[in-house]
Amino acid sequence: MKTLTKISQTFPDKMTINVLNELDFKFPTVFNKDAWLNN
Repeated sequence: MKTLTKISQTFPDKMTINVLNELDFKFPTVFNKDAWLNN
């Protein structure tokens, strides 16, 4: 979620956040590398 939070702060547009959330859900390995590495 670290990466998504940074992106959300950079692009506060709600539609952009919604798209990123969907991508984050469908492709967690791409957008949550930090989370996977930490586990």
